[in-house]
Amino acid sequence: MACKKTCKKYIAINSDSTHARYAIGQKRCGTCEIFLVWDHDNNCPCCGHKLRIKPKNARLKRQYNKILKQKQQQEQLERSKDQSTFQINWI
Repeated sequence: MACKKTCKKYIAINSDSTHARYAIGQKRCGTCEIFLVWDHDNNCPCCGHKLRIKPKNARLKRQYNKILKQKQQQEQLERSKDQSTFQINWI
């Protein structure tokens, strides 16, 4: 199917760096040729084609994976802090 231009209401705001678009949850439709903020599924709300959720370029893939790894480490650190404060409060 072709682009019906209904996806324009889901268009993503350009981030400071292009490699961070996928890391912050934006998805790209190759048919409509835009980045979208769409959390319902991995299909374009306009044309129905599958959205790209990871970069194609090898350099951008490395940067994307690095950002995801940093996010995971930060989440683990926050969880460990929450658990330690819970244990202190429980005692």
